[in-house]
Amino acid sequence: MDIDPSWDVDKHKGEHENETHWEYRRKFLIMYKHSYPEDRLVGLSQTFINIEFMGCKYNQPVMELIENLSDCLVGGLRERRKKLFQTKFVKASSDEVSGNNQAASIQPIDSPYHPEYILPGFIIIENNIEDPIQILERSCSYAGYAIPVIKYEQIAPSNFKAELYIQNKFIINGMGTKKKLSRKDVFKNCYEYLKPICFTIKLKNENSKEQQMIIDKDELVDFNTETDLSTDTTMINNGVGYKLLKLMGWNDGIGLGKHNQGCVDPIQIIKHPKNVGFGNTDLSSEDSAKEKRFQKKFQKHLYTFVNSSKQKLSFSTELTKEERQIVHTSCMRYNLKAKSYGQSENKLMVISKKPNSGDIFKELINISGHENDYYSLIIPTSLLNVTL
Repeated sequence: MDIDPSWDVDKHKGEHENETHWEYRRKFLIMYKHSYPEDRLVGLSQTFINIEFMGCKYNQPVMELIENLSDCLVGGLRERRKKLFQTKFVKASSDEVSGNNQAASIQPIDSPYHPEYILPGFIIIENNIEDPIQILERSCSYAGYAIPVIKYEQIAPSNFKAELYIQNKFIINGMGTKKKLSRKDVFKNCYEYLKPICFTIKLKNENSKEQQMIIDKDELVDFNTETDLSTDTTMINNGVGYKLLKLMGWNDGIGLGKHNQGCVDPIQIIKHPKNVGFGNTDLSSEDSAKEKRFQKKFQKHLYTFVNSSKQKLSFSTELTKEERQIVHTSCMRYNLKAKSYGQSENKLMVISKKPNSGDIFKELINISGHENDYYSLIIPTSLLNVTL
């Protein structure tokens, strides 16, 4: 029998259904929508809720079926209910001692850093073109988590079950006739399950000119030696060594030492060609000077980028292999991400900042409308009536 899994799970939420009941019933529906017809699965999901939350009893075959289907769900559910019971018990005991018999109020989960949030610190990071696998892997990266772990089980010759874990916590499973298809299904199920209960940060057009700084090769290489070989202290002025020297009475433009007899300019690093020893004297002084000028100008543009609101810094395809290596090395020092696009000498070099979902959330949550030029914050549907 062919099963159509394209139906919308959320249409089966009752108008007055308890949010906790719906959370677990919805998860049940998503997990098995590929295995049962819609009407049959809706009935099974309600039976699961009746047994687990209402204490209802059914005939033995039904009880065993629901137990097998809900095996992955009830462990976390029962642990959560146990903690809630302990919290209420301690609060009630405290109120009895103090003479206050009012029921304890339950605080809403109004932040991704709330201890009862499904994955503390996890925020969905998405744009309009990525699939669930890319979205979840990027979201884990932004949160500082390892990428999701998938565990496979072959339950029939052409039927695979995939279980998805984030931070060693089971989230949901998926099914498929092959491992690859079960992996795709479990990521899709996970995204559909987490989307209504997790905060989401939507990336605006990442490739818009407003978010990028674009540098041409001409801006990095100037053959006016007198101009370029002068020391650019923009980066140095923010270093620890510079500040220590200033504290000891040193000023710009004078040499080091008691009698100012030392060097005036910082020591410059000259990169030797690959596999060439330090004693080699055949290095081209012109090539070395050009590389030095490139490095100094690049450092200046990099400093401007780091301290700007731009998210990407793009270079023309004219950079040489050695110049791209300088870019990669410098980006590692400043915790930036550098990536080349294209082939051979036509590679486009793009540098981007490594954002942290926590920093973005803290900024957006305090902005009217919860959005800026680069990101927009989407509140989970379960919190739309909660004042943040």
